[in-house]
Amino acid sequence: MKLVRPKLPPAFTLIELLIVTAIIGLLISILVPAVISGWRAAQRVKCASHLRDITIACKAYAADHAGRWPNAFTAQSTRTDALGNAPGEPGGLRGPNLDDGTLGTDNKDEVVNSNSASLWLLVAGEYLPPETLICPCTADAPDLIRNPKDVRDFLSRRQCSYSFQCRLGNRRIPDTWKLAVAADRSPFFDPCNSTEDPEANSFNHFGQGQNVAFVDGRVQWLARPFYDATGDWFYRAWKAPDDPTPDGIPSPEATPLNDLDALLK
Repeated sequence: MKLVRPKLPPAFTLIELLIVTAIIGLLISILVPAVISGWRAAQRVKCASHLRDITIACKAYAADHAGRWPNAFTAQSTRTDALGNAPGEPGGLRGPNLDDGTLGTDNKDEVVNSNSASLWLLVAGEYLPPETLICPCTADAPDLIRNPKDVRDFLSRRQCSYSFQCRLGNRRIPDTWKLAVAADRSPFFDPCNSTEDPEANSFNHFGQGQNVAFVDGRVQWLARPFYDATGDWFYRAWKAPDDPTPDGIPSPEATPLNDLDALLK
């Protein structure tokens, strides 16, 4: 008896498989960048909302403190160190505020004028939750210490993603819409990256630009760290009090040379 083999459906040829694979690869190459771009845009909007909340909190703080914006500067110290890059790093500035009312010291028992301590006043005073001080595009984590009033500063730079107008030297923040007061973290004080480019963007958004908040509560996305309305490079100080030409990469000790000189650190 002759066996009859059932007919099998025709299989794909190698060429057909290659064509299908190429089409799938093409679709992925088109869709993935679009998805990433959409995610970054959404995170950028959320970051701008955080900066807007920071300026609102600063104004609420000022309303409770005779019109003065957060300012942790103290004449008791000549040290203006930057925060350590990692939690528990030697030389960190977190030290406790003391029971007798004196200002918090670092682990060398010295009071330190860290610019980020001014932003910490918003957390300690419950004007902001610590999560608001984290840019969603970074790997930073909020500083969730149980009693914020017990310390003077963040645990490390990894707990604050934003730079604030430098208060070192007790500079006031004038009531002008032109002054930048907060922005994505300065590229010169980033815990995970470094640069020798004086015109570098913040690393928070992969070097593509930064969100910048102004005194009047506006938040703008700027593709470079320069504000056209004032001709100011807001991550760098002026060369002289009457010369807005930008100086080089700022040191931790750098201070604004004019009340209109934005120096976000």
